[in-house]
Amino acid sequence: MTDFTTQNKSGWVQVAFGDVVRKVSDRVDPASSGLERYVAGEHMVTDELKITNWGLIGEDYLGPAFHMRFKPGQVLYGSRRTYLRKVALPDFEGITANTTYVLESSDPSKLMPELLPYIMQTESFHAHSI
Repeated sequence: MTDFTTQNKSGWVQVAFGDVVRKVSDRVDPASSGLERYVAGEHMVTDELKITNWGLIGEDYLGPAFHMRFKPGQVLYGSRRTYLRKVALPDFEGITANTTYVLESSDPSKLMPELLPYIMQTESFHAHSI
């Protein structure tokens, strides 16, 4: 394991979050999407990346805001009440509301996609987002 506290960082380049992360805006109609699950804010648990609870499309009422598709490996970020620290990493495809951001690395050579959810769980990220 690399010890980053003593590593020479002279070749490192500081980047803005928006330069290496993109918001995915894949809008779908829940009824005709063929997708089975949706994730709402209450399905994401503070400081837990794994999603263990979800709703089923067609069994519950979904308001008009539920039209954003997400895929495995993308990161879900609850943008309402950011102090609740709701960052989730789905392992299935589904739909979420437009108040939950669907994010991914815009260039894996600059930001490893696997690292993104952990960056978004840091104290400094949450302080900035609040």
